[in-house]
Amino acid sequence: MRYAQATPTAVSGQRSVVSGQWSAVSGQRSVVSLVGQASTHRT
Repeated sequence: MRYAQATPTAVSGQRSVVSGQWSAVSGQRSVVSLVGQASTHRT
């Protein structure tokens, strides 16, 4: 029963980590898009 009770908390923890990674990835995408626009404007 302890395992069943501990599982939801572990899942929620993993979800928070995944959401954090997703936000980091989205941030990198925005930076890449800005760099891409700057490179296109230069040429």
